[in-house]
Amino acid sequence: MATERGEPKAVLLSDGRVLVTGDKSLDFRAVTGKAETYDPDTGAWSSIEDMSKTSTGHTLTLLPDGRVLAAGGVHPTNRHFGAYSTTEIFDPAANSWSPGPELSEPRIHHSATLMPDGRVLLIGGFVPEGEGYLLTSMEFITP
Repeated sequence: MATERGEPKAVLLSDGRVLVTGDKSLDFRAVTGKAETYDPDTGAWSSIEDMSKTSTGHTLTLLPDGRVLAAGGVHPTNRHFGAYSTTEIFDPAANSWSPGPELSEPRIHHSATLMPDGRVLLIGGFVPEGEGYLLTSMEFITP
């Protein structure tokens, strides 16, 4: 990898490359939105457009059309961390990111499952604001 990463997220793309995103430092004080792809056929890493936000603790879900949904995640705010209620969509053909639908509430360390109808089910997670709390909620996202 061109960027050292703690807690990266990865997903296999339809074209055989692996998308790798997110990162945190050892002391969890730095988070990045750097993204890159790995080609297992050539062993080459390629830098691509960064995510629009720094993130770790998000999920990556391969969509039926080959795009990837990145949902939730955490961002640094004044030495504390807050969760995102945003999503981004990666287009492998253009190697670029665009905004996705808004979540009903911020989430990190949640699960994401692609449903047969193309929606993505997000379940649980954690919100680090204040004392922090675990989520019992779930929601469907239509990318």
